[in-house]
Amino acid sequence: MNHYTPFNIEGLNKIELVEASMVLNITPGDVLTGAPVRLVLQFGASFEAIPMVKGSGQFTEEHQRDSSGDHFMQNIAFSHAKNRKEADTWLLTNQHKDFIVKVTDRNLNIRIIGSIESPARLSAPMNNPASGRNEYAFTFYAESDDRVPYLQDGEAVTNAGKSFSTDFSTDFSL
Repeated sequence: MNHYTPFNIEGLNKIELVEASMVLNITPGDVLTGAPVRLVLQFGASFEAIPMVKGSGQFTEEHQRDSSGDHFMQNIAFSHAKNRKEADTWLLTNQHKDFIVKVTDRNLNIRIIGSIESPARLSAPMNNPASGRNEYAFTFYAESDDRVPYLQDGEAVTNAGKSFSTDFSTDFSL
């Protein structure tokens, strides 16, 4: 069977973030019609890779049903050594922000986690090392009504033109 089925390599290759406030629109794809996922970012915004992730970490998605209906819980977890400049700086800069997360697994599948209405949130207790080791346990949590979409080759992550930018200046002097 492995001859015909590609090997599924565990772990994450890359995690990229953009602040949810920088996303103007996310149009979900449609498997039935073949419509691709589209993301429109504010002019000048882009996804930035987390510097500490390479081949580690885990993405899980769990289906849940309650009185409000069906929904999906997403969890991205990875750890990195504490007391390292890149981890400390990154964590202090990015805690308490809402994100749209682009995850690339080691099989090069790309998924988009979070939405404008329900962004992914970072949890990384600074005083509680993971499993008693000297490392941070980073976790992104998100919830959605549908499964997390895959971003296929050729699907767009684009910037809005300057006319859509929230950054502008006006000179009222005569």
